[in-house]
Amino acid sequence: MGRGTTATRFSHRYLIMKIAAVQLNSQHDIAANLGQMLDWMSTAIAQHSPDLIALPEYALCLSGDRAVACAGAQSLDASPVLQRLADFSRAHRVYVHLGSVVERAVDGRFYNTSLVFNPAGRCVSAYRKIHLFEVAADHDSLDSVVHCETAFLSPGKSVETFAVGTCIVGHSICYDLRFPSLYDKLHAQGARLMMAPSAFTYASGKKDWARLMRARAQQTGSYLVGANQCGSYDNGRFSSWGHTMIVDPQGDIVAECGDEPGMIAAALA
Repeated sequence: MGRGTTATRFSHRYLIMKIAAVQLNSQHDIAANLGQMLDWMSTAIAQHSPDLIALPEYALCLSGDRAVACAGAQSLDASPVLQRLADFSRAHRVYVHLGSVVERAVDGRFYNTSLVFNPAGRCVSAYRKIHLFEVAADHDSLDSVVHCETAFLSPGKSVETFAVGTCIVGHSICYDLRFPSLYDKLHAQGARLMMAPSAFTYASGKKDWARLMRARAQQTGSYLVGANQCGSYDNGRFSSWGHTMIVDPQGDIVAECGDEPGMIAAALA
């Protein structure tokens, strides 16, 4: 949108694109979740013709149950589910940012991994979440469960970016938002758009989601896109905040979802 005067480290000449962000309620049925994703992405294509579509963290399956999460893990080398997303990217000539999936690596470890498919249908970038969530959620009626990614996931180690045209885009996932140094490193690598796919719990999201999104945007003078999960999971054991948003370099929210599955779009220039 480019409203007003941006931070001094930001130049509009880097950003010319249309982006759509999808908000999901990803339960345990991977096929059903994939169907939701493809439906919303098709709507985004029809209504907005975006250059980039953003999806949430754990887009294929969100569960606090280690067995469920690991059962839905994907191999990056051979996954029919990921191939469907690659095929969509190629068919519609669009970048797809798969917020994250549980990756089963060749060494047997599991990671929380973002993937990017380009308009040719190739996976051109992968980012393994560096800062894993390992704290107890507030003991709120909507968040009465302890989330501990470190119980079954390994942390990533690499700061990663990718390009959409002339725009360098930085990777981050959810809990990474609480670590400003990561965004300084992404900015130093030239990123002027930051991705923050998330599954913020309801209590922490209500308190911190918008604040953190706006802070990281202002810190780096960059756009931030946060595709979030929404609604309840694991038979009501916990809930996610929703409010998927796109934030401009001044920290202003230029588009935002509510607390139901949906889609937002904005032109970044």
